Amino acid sequence: MNQKIYITQGYEKGIGLEVFQKAHQCLDSQLKKKIIFVGRKDNLDINIENVLEVSEKNKSQTLSALDLALSKIQSNDFLITLPSNKDQFDGYLGHTEYLRHFYQKPDLGMSFVSPRAKILLLSDHISLSKVTSTLNAQSAIQKIQSTLLRFPEIDEVILAGINPHAGEDGLLGTEEILFNDIQRHIHIKTIGPYSADTLMFKHKSNKQLFVFAYHDQGLTVFKKLYGLFGLNITTGLDYWRISVDHGTAPDIFGKNQANYQGMNYLFEFINEKIYRSS
Repeated sequence: MNQKIYITQGYEKGIGLEVFQKAHQCLDSQLKKKIIFVGRKDNLDINIENVLEVSEKNKSQTLSALDLALSKIQSNDFLITLPSNKDQFDGYLGHTEYLRHFYQKPDLGMSFVSPRAKILLLSDHISLSKVTSTLNAQSAIQKIQSTLLRFPEIDEVILAGINPHAGEDGLLGTEEILFNDIQRHIHIKTIGPYSADTLMFKHKSNKQLFVFAYHDQGLTVFKKLYGLFGLNITTGLDYWRISVDHGTAPDIFGKNQANYQGMNYLFEFINEKIYRSS
């Protein structure tokens, strides 16, 4: 299968370009041939065989590269988005939100994968005060189902409650009633809601999906456990959209200090998916 790997440059003043170029030099020649870098060539310090050059027209370099890649990508391709800042998306808060707008799919899921675990967020870049009013069973079901389609090896879904102690049978809140409808519509074993602070104690294998209600509820634990070995994957698309699980790190930009282990893991992940599908 002639799969392409589109890599959008992200923020030109962040570490994304550095970690990409360091990891690129570790790749075998066959994988390098699949890579198409989308961005400005003068941002590169190494030779990349295939480059789609962008020219900004009232857009940031981040968004110019992303739009060009989205005009080219086909199902079964890969889209790697290098990190960018939230002020580079013309009013949207990041890649996931922009993709929801671009495809008019509000229920695209934000999931995170490490070599040992998978998590899904039912809400992501919104303020904490808006979480309970934003969550609804239909959206949650859609996000869980699209994640199960992307990762068919998952055999158990474990839900985190919204309130401390998952509401303590209504003593601390009743928002957990949301999960009654979710469990009825998921076709594999689905348990919970459980208290979010102990949810990961139930971890047994990477065939489980841990579902958290909001951003920091899930990512605080995930990043502590797995550090740079984590990927941000958008579910609900017909291609793989993947990013490293870290930001632009402006404090070390241009200092040749960025750790590229996360980018190495991303390429290992993609290589495995290509190998399995061939």
